[in-house]
Amino acid sequence: MRGRRRHPVKSAPGAPRLLVPFAGGHLDEAVLDAALRIARADGAVFVPAYLIIVPFSISLDAPMTDAVEVALPLLEAVEQRAQKERIPVDARLERGRSLRDALRRLWDVERFDRILLPV
Repeated sequence: MRGRRRHPVKSAPGAPRLLVPFAGGHLDEAVLDAALRIARADGAVFVPAYLIIVPFSISLDAPMTDAVEVALPLLEAVEQRAQKERIPVDARLERGRSLRDALRRLWDVERFDRILLPV
């Protein structure tokens, strides 16, 4: 028997977008559960965004291999969870000089209808 390939869940055009930014190598399970419940209730696209802080001592465009190696498996796991629950997902990886700067960079290029900030 062949393994099934998961197909991304498609969202309706113009669907609301729920941004959930996080950093530090983890996304709290309670935050993920809440985000998925909100996205399902709103018919929204779930947008998990891993934020990477780039020190001022290096170029903003410098490779951040260690941080990316932490972020990608985490984003993949979050995406799989959303897809398993049939919630459209559009993961992001953003860098900045601070968490606020990374969020600003994301807001400058994308539209979000709701933001769930983990505390």
